[in-house]
Amino acid sequence: MKTYFSVILLCSRALAASAFMPSAELRSKSCASNTQRSMFGGAGAGSPTEDDDVELDAEAQAGIQQTAAAMGMSAEEYKLAMRAREQLVKSMDAKIVKSGNADTVLVERDVNNPPKTLDITITEAGKALGRDVLSKKLVDAINQGSDEARKGRQECQQEMLKWVQSQ
Repeated sequence: MKTYFSVILLCSRALAASAFMPSAELRSKSCASNTQRSMFGGAGAGSPTEDDDVELDAEAQAGIQQTAAAMGMSAEEYKLAMRAREQLVKSMDAKIVKSGNADTVLVERDVNNPPKTLDITITEAGKALGRDVLSKKLVDAINQGSDEARKGRQECQQEMLKWVQSQ
C-alpha cells in the first residue's frame, strides 16, 4: 500500500513539474522534440529502465539507493516509480488528439502540457473564409484540443495507475 501511494505521489510531482516547463516548441507550426525531460533535473542517479535485470555498477546502485532514501522509499519502490514515470511519458508522447475540422482548420497535438508535437493544418477552404472567421476557428480548435489533451492526460494517468497496481 505504501508503494502504491509513493508511486502516485512521485508521478503526480513529475506531472506538476512538467506543466511549468517553458515551451519553445510552440513557436513553430509543427515540431517534435527529442529532449528528455528529467524529473530530477539531472540530480541523483540515472533512472532505471525496463532492463533492470542488467547488473548496475556499485556507483549507480548507490546513487539509486541514496535517491530512494531521500524520498523515503526503498530502492525497489523507486525503480518501480521510475518505470511508471517512463511509461507515462511514452504514453503521453504517443497519444495524439485532433480538434477542428479537416476541411478548414485541423489541430493535432500530443497530450503533454505544453505539447511536444503540435501540427496545425489550414486548408485553402479555410483561408477562403477570411481572416476573422479563420482566426476564430483556429482559436476554437486550439481550445478544443487543449480540452481533449486534458482528457487524454487523465486517461494516460489512469492506465499508469492500473499498471502500478498490477505490479
